Amino acid sequence: MADAVIRGNILFFDGMTPVIKMTWHYQRISKNEAIAFIYGYLDDKSQIIVPNRHIEEAYKRLQYMARLQIDLTAEFWKVQMYVNLSSGIYDILKQELVPLRGQFKFDYVVDIRYRPHSKLDDAPNFRNYVETSVGMDQYECLMRTLGYALSSLTKARKCCVMLGRPKSGKSSILDLLESVLKGDLVSHEAFDRMGTERAKAKYIGRRVNISRETNAKPNKNADSFKSLISNERTTGEEKYEIKKSFIPTLFFIFAGNVDIEFAKECLDDAIIDRLYYIIYDKEIPDEKIDLDLDKKLWNERDVIFSIALDSLKGLVEDHYDFKEGPTAVEHLRHKRYLIHTVESFLNERCMISESGKVSSTALYEAYIAFCRANALTPESDKSFYGKIMSFNPSIIRGRVPDINGNPVRGFHGLALVGSEHQVIDEESDE
Repeated sequence: MADAVIRGNILFFDGMTPVIKMTWHYQRISKNEAIAFIYGYLDDKSQIIVPNRHIEEAYKRLQYMARLQIDLTAEFWKVQMYVNLSSGIYDILKQELVPLRGQFKFDYVVDIRYRPHSKLDDAPNFRNYVETSVGMDQYECLMRTLGYALSSLTKARKCCVMLGRPKSGKSSILDLLESVLKGDLVSHEAFDRMGTERAKAKYIGRRVNISRETNAKPNKNADSFKSLISNERTTGEEKYEIKKSFIPTLFFIFAGNVDIEFAKECLDDAIIDRLYYIIYDKEIPDEKIDLDLDKKLWNERDVIFSIALDSLKGLVEDHYDFKEGPTAVEHLRHKRYLIHTVESFLNERCMISESGKVSSTALYEAYIAFCRANALTPESDKSFYGKIMSFNPSIIRGRVPDINGNPVRGFHGLALVGSEHQVIDEESDE
């Protein structure tokens, strides 16, 4: 039985994971699918009389045969600058199909026919979609996102958040993306659970994780989020199966009507650096919704994804800048503003001055008022004072006069702008 499988040259193993050799790529399959495949090598009589334990034993022995081992992760790194299409192998930097079929081992195939020199005007329905959903100022970002999702590129180390109103077109473009990815190449794990062992096990061998309808439930595992987006080795474990160590090489897309959220104690610059946005702010009225849009986009898929593939050269040359639109840039700037309330307060309401003096109480009260006026969540007084000291080396702790001239704890080298609590005259406390 095992010998027949070996001679067939179809079933292989990536570590302990069974893999089937397809026409243009290798596809990971489940253990049960592999056992069913081995069962198919038995003749009619043997399929009746051979015990299942014998098939299980054959499967286990095949797993450990060196001649059947294939390292798809190692192969992945060799082909990062190519995209495996059903019509041929696309070279990202040359922007053309190249005659390399059979020279590489891909673990995916994209179901499109590449059309050189495609333009947006060649896909009128898609052009209308762009104009009515995201706007032309986000067109380049959208195309680079679609191209990146098809590719094996990983150096961006960012995830895409498609954020916007209901009925704005997010599902249409994501449905189209999923439709051209052959096999079991897309996972759908929710954002707030992406760091769990069960969810991570779903990422093995996937090209992209598309999480739709994000909710306000926060992600509490920031370290796992940063690790996954950065393609760092991790582990995943399916129910009743052994834990697997792997390098996640997939791209993450989160789409919904509400923004993704992190637990307050988790959010930092490192997380924001791993995000970029496509904003869907053009809600389509019910009477103008095209019920046949998905079919029309499917008919234009070759043009759409040819443009997306051609955008990848620019993405690489721009050091993986997705060229977000102005609304998306402002949205991300605001998110960064929210986690730097102390720094924002110091930049907008204070000044560094050698003669400046301000009491701790007056400074913190001004900070609370600043946060209230800007709908920000203030930090604790302990955290606030710590960040004051690290903001500028010229700021030091010391005794300063309060409003009544009494010495109290405060800061030297800093002054509140336009406040009666500040002291900027060195002679005032002599």
